[in-house]
Amino acid sequence: MFHSFIGCLQDLRINKDDVPLETAIPSSLGHDPPPASPGCPREDVCFPSPCQNGGSCETGWTNATCRCPEGYWGPYCSKVSAVTFNGATSYLELVVNTSSVPFGDTMSLEVRTRASSGQLLHLQLLDRSRRFTDSLQLKITNNRLEMSTRAHSSTATSVTLAESVSDGDWHQLYWRILATKILFKVDGIATSLDLKFDVFSSDRNSDVVVYVGARPYLPGKQQLQLSKKFTKLHTWHCSIDHSGQMY
Repeated sequence: MFHSFIGCLQDLRINKDDVPLETAIPSSLGHDPPPASPGCPREDVCFPSPCQNGGSCETGWTNATCRCPEGYWGPYCSKVSAVTFNGATSYLELVVNTSSVPFGDTMSLEVRTRASSGQLLHLQLLDRSRRFTDSLQLKITNNRLEMSTRAHSSTATSVTLAESVSDGDWHQLYWRILATKILFKVDGIATSLDLKFDVFSSDRNSDVVVYVGARPYLPGKQQLQLSKKFTKLHTWHCSIDHSGQMY
C-alpha cells in the first residue's frame, strides 16, 4: 500500500525555479492526498507521555511510539506479560540445557496473589545419572515468602520474609546465587540464606529442571505436587554470570 509523505518540505526547485508547494494542482488520476498546509507545525505527542508503567516515549510526526519495559506490552505499555495458575491443573516445567542456553546466577520474578500459601518455583539440579540432587524452592507460607535450599537428602535450610505478599498487589522478587549463600530481595528488602552445596559444580548433569507453580513429590509418590491457587506471575527470567560462563 502506498503511503504519502508525512513531514515538512521546503525550498523545492526545479531547473532553478522555486515550486510553490502550497499551490499544488490535483493530478488527473485522482485519489490525491490532502493538500499540503503552509508552515511546519508539529505537536509534541510525547508531552505528556501516553506511555504507562515506565515506558519510554518516542516521538513520531503525528503519533507516539512506546518502548515498554520488561514485563509490559501493548501500544501504551498498559498490558502485563503475566500468566495465571489455577492451583489444580496448571504448572510450567522448563528443562534448561546449560551447555547451550545461558542460565546464570541471578533470577527475578513478580507475583500477585491473595492466596495465603502456594508453590511458586522449584529449581532442581541433577547428577550425571539424571537423578535429583540439590534443589532450591520458593513458596508462599502463611502469606509470606519462604525460600529454602536442600542439599541432596539432607534437611532443608530456609528463610522467611516478614512482610505479607498476599494482598493482591504486585511484588518484585530477586535473588542472586553466590558461592556460599543466596542474596534474596522482596520489594528491595534484602536477606540472605546459607547455601550448603555448590550450584556451579562441574559434577552435574547439564540439564536444570525448573517447575513453576508446582514441585516434585518425594520418590515413590506422584510426580508433582501442584500449588494452591495464586493469581499471576510475570517477568521471570535468568541471566548469565559476569564471566560469561553458562550454568
